[in-house]
Amino acid sequence: MKFSSLLTSVLFSVLLLLNEGVSLAQDLYVGSNSANQTTNFTSGTNAYRNTYIGFLSSAFNNLLTVGGVGTVLTNSSNLTVGAQGSRNSMVISNGGTVANA
Repeated sequence: MKFSSLLTSVLFSVLLLLNEGVSLAQDLYVGSNSANQTTNFTSGTNAYRNTYIGFLSSAFNNLLTVGGVGTVLTNSSNLTVGAQGSRNSMVISNGGTVANA
């Protein structure tokens, strides 16, 4: 019975947070502090809070691709390409979709 009560409390807390607009999604970093990193999304819905492509000044030449019909990248907050680094890019092709706050 104690486990059931604990589980009910946890589920209620998560639902309460979601109802208040608190995102439990993680951030996506493509080349946070490195170079020549590539991430490809080619199917499904890929949901994050924030997406950063090249985050620090040491991050350069990083690439995120979103391609293919039905492939979606969603961000509940921000999408940033090349926050501080250089030559960072994003390619959306072949019916891919990006949705962002």
